[in-house]
Amino acid sequence: MRDFQAGVDQSVAQFEEEESLSKRAMTTEKIDALPRRKGERYEVADPGCDRLWLRVGARDIVFVLAVRVEGKRDPTRLKLGVYAETTPGGDGSASADAKPGPLTRLTLEQAREKARRWNAWIKAGLDPRAEDVRLLLEAATRAEATFGRAVQEYCAYMPTREKNKSAPDQIKTLERELLDPELNPFVDVPMAEIDDDVIKKIVMAVRDRPARTSAFNLLKLMSTFFNWIYAENRRRYYLGPLNPMANVSARLLGIGRRDRERFLSEPERAAFMRAAVATPYPYGPVYVLMMKTAQRENEVAGMRRSELDIVNRLWTIPKERYKQDRPHAVPLTQSTVAVIQAVLDELPEGHGDCLFSNDNGQTPISDFSHPVAEFRKVVLEEMRKVDPGAMMPPWQLEDTRRTVRTNLPKLKVLHEHSEALLGHAKVGLNKTYNLYEYLPERREALERWDADIDPDGPKTGARRSGGRRRC
Repeated sequence: MRDFQAGVDQSVAQFEEEESLSKRAMTTEKIDALPRRKGERYEVADPGCDRLWLRVGARDIVFVLAVRVEGKRDPTRLKLGVYAETTPGGDGSASADAKPGPLTRLTLEQAREKARRWNAWIKAGLDPRAEDVRLLLEAATRAEATFGRAVQEYCAYMPTREKNKSAPDQIKTLERELLDPELNPFVDVPMAEIDDDVIKKIVMAVRDRPARTSAFNLLKLMSTFFNWIYAENRRRYYLGPLNPMANVSARLLGIGRRDRERFLSEPERAAFMRAAVATPYPYGPVYVLMMKTAQRENEVAGMRRSELDIVNRLWTIPKERYKQDRPHAVPLTQSTVAVIQAVLDELPEGHGDCLFSNDNGQTPISDFSHPVAEFRKVVLEEMRKVDPGAMMPPWQLEDTRRTVRTNLPKLKVLHEHSEALLGHAKVGLNKTYNLYEYLPERREALERWDADIDPDGPKTGARRSGGRRRC
């Protein structure tokens, strides 16, 4: 019973002490009423916050924190800031007499908050002045570490990753979608302020163009980007404790990769070939070769002289340029060789290794957006020469591979030979034990396909194959 009563008495005493401190604590009105004496300075404690004092001078009042430094007899006064003096009316406006100089101007509550923060640092054995400088530097770094700057650094890093043949295309996507202020209004926002809502807005803007597949691909790239940013050695961005991508998913945004089913019908592919043959260098022959070889856009556009063996009718794509990270041999039919030879015959002296180029063979063509848009119009025009009322559903250049693959079974080409022709990796035990490359069978398959799309024989004229005309 005595122990219980002692506890009650202690609680009552603690409450009365806190009540007394609250009554004695400084207020804005009390501070404004403190007397100012010329040539005299004095200090007043603020019972509302541990170790907080006010040093009252003739011109200003400075908040100080009284701390004991080891080895010194008297407490050390650490300046927190200058009181943001108010008029006697208490309207919160700054006094004309207050001259804070290099110190921050603080309200009473701001001074108490800073004092509590400094007290915690002191208790942890840290120098509060150094910690305050660190926070200021971090704030400045946050302001400079914008979303756009982080994306630029990531794009610079991407080519250094191992086994990333898609880096050039991925960089183009990130630069187009995230570095253009018109498409991404958050490009100059500090990374520390990028949250899941911002990511959703960016991705949904792409989805609603509408471009659902592009939105899905962008979301995947952004997920990889944020994982890279959150790596331990990139803490200079001072991001929050959680990766904002953790709360974003394709399912929640109503997007996802849809397996394409589009391939060109027989009238469409015939119009495609007529339009491609009529399209000038450098794009025309690329379109022709894509349909003839069933290889990917960037692989055909990046064709080099050094990769061609015209005598043996073989084109070997090195592993550095091939998606599967291995060399891929493509047998060439006589018709295909004729198209390539027509291009070689039209190239000027001194032309570099890249066959299809806008800078004299130094680098391959890479911008297909506008040329392909124009090419689609020409293909439709060719369709309507045969059928004036013809309509053509949307299609992409990569649909040529699906067109070839869909037609090969009708030409009695076996599944294994078709898959080898497209360069698809073998699966299961077949990958481990069957190392045969089916090169003769692939050549025969392409010859059958060549006869199916070009029954009248090869077109070797430079103009018709898209070769560059001499000036």
